[in-house]
Amino acid sequence: MKHILIITLSTIIIQIACLNAHATISPANRSLWQGVLENGNRLVPAREYPFQDIFQRASIKYNIPVAVLLAVARGESFFNPKAKNSIPCIGIMQIRWPITANHLGIYRKEDLFDPEINIMAGARYLREMLDFHNNDLHLALAAYHHGPGNIYKDIAWNRIPPKADWYTGYIHHHFSKLQLMDGYGDIITADTSPDKIINPDRDGHVTLIEFNMKFRVDPYIKTIENRVKDIRLEYFKQYRRGTWRYDIVIIYDSLHELKDVVERYIQAYHSTPIEPVKFLLSQGYRAEDIKGLNPRTARDIEIGLL
Repeated sequence: MKHILIITLSTIIIQIACLNAHATISPANRSLWQGVLENGNRLVPAREYPFQDIFQRASIKYNIPVAVLLAVARGESFFNPKAKNSIPCIGIMQIRWPITANHLGIYRKEDLFDPEINIMAGARYLREMLDFHNNDLHLALAAYHHGPGNIYKDIAWNRIPPKADWYTGYIHHHFSKLQLMDGYGDIITADTSPDKIINPDRDGHVTLIEFNMKFRVDPYIKTIENRVKDIRLEYFKQYRRGTWRYDIVIIYDSLHELKDVVERYIQAYHSTPIEPVKFLLSQGYRAEDIKGLNPRTARDIEIGLL
């Protein structure tokens, strides 16, 4: 009887572990994407985004709203054609090398740094995921991120990996940050005016802090925004040191603006945001130019101790 009990308990433990490996599809994240494919072609950029002509051609070729492709690119790389992580995933749309790239007919790693090749490949891959999941954008994005073999085709299972589920909400966050308008010229979703949107070709963001647990991201951002006036924060996922990291970055339009934000942060927290200060010092600012900066901390940064 003891042996039977042990076997039964072992079986239960294995079953629980298998269930915990996937999460029920989030109604909240899924609902975010409802109607986007059907009505998304009404959404057109209200400003010029990097490589926009390529995104528009990819949108037409693969029948995916351009706003969706822009959101994926914004979340994956902030439109940086040189982006690379340690998986490795490469380029604007973060195409995985070599598995996904070879599947898409790309056999030279350096080709992934070409914006047109990369954007077209990313759009084609997302189209494949949409076809596989009957145009369910939530599941298609989950598969784009987590791999098609890890997302059940039969959605009656109603389970996908938690990080894949989170990813669809993450991309929607970047979708909501786009400056878009409908076909009649009315701006329908925006949180900044066009002249305040960062041109990613400039030094428009610097890391404030990184987390290895995604649940810390939103509370941290809300706390900082409540205490530091007019700070603009974003978050981006990156695969580093064998795990996913979540970078909180300060968005700025000029070095002067960044300096002001750093000074307000120091005043609010009586502590130093190390990476932003390092960046300001590397751009020619002196420690004494940054109001409130602790001289000892500045010295430690300058000599490489921090």
